[in-house]
Amino acid sequence: QVVHDVAGDAHRYRSVMPQALSDALVGPEAPALVAGRGHVAARRVRLTREEPLDAGRRVLVADVAGQACEALVDRDQRLSKAACGCAAFRKGGLKVGPCEHLVALN
Repeated sequence: QVVHDVAGDAHRYRSVMPQALSDALVGPEAPALVAGRGHVAARRVRLTREEPLDAGRRVLVADVAGQACEALVDRDQRLSKAACGCAAFRKGGLKVGPCEHLVALN
């Protein structure tokens, strides 16, 4: 629990939560995050195109575990636009969070 003092350009300890965060409070990781990490660990990500754009953005196109996907990634590594053919992405898009393939791509 660290805060950044902008005026003093320093980091300081400050209790910002009434208790320390734990797995019991936060809950389990999202299944898409776990599966996406699994794709990366198993080397199932094949990047087919990476194109730098202006303002630190880039386009990534890949095949992840046999699923074609693409994303526009900003300088903070956020997905601003994306597409994937899997059922999870077709159902909710980025509004409900990235699917496992986009997690692996990013």
